[in-house]
Parts: sequence; structure tokens; C-alpha cells
Amino acid sequence: TANYIRAFNEADSDQPRVTAGTKKRIAELNAEWMQHKDVGDSLEERLARMERKLFEAGVGVLSL
Repeated sequence: TANYIRAFNEADSDQPRVTAGTKKRIAELNAEWMQHKDVGDSLEERLARMERKLFEAGVGVLSL
């Protein structure tokens, strides 16, 4: 988040201009975010499978 804010703040002025460097940095951050999102989605799927297996085994899961 801080990296996004910094990139956007660099373009912030009375007459904002989005430079090629800012566009490149945002594209880099978006690519990095997609990798993190893929990991998160994978973990979510794995946790759902584990939860199903626990219920099938009669163990259940704890939730807050």
C-alpha cells in the first residue's frame, strides 16, 4: 500500500502529470500484487479443503 501511495504522490501536483516512470512503477506494483493475490487465493482454496476434511472426519473447526 505504501508503495502505491508513494507512486501516486509523485504524480500529485497543481497540474498532475502521470509520467512514464509512474506508469511503469504502477505496472510493476500491479504485477507484484497479482503474485500475492494468487498465493492468497491458493491458501483460501487449501483452507476450504482442509475444513471440509475436518468436518468429514467429525473434528470440525474453531472459529472466532
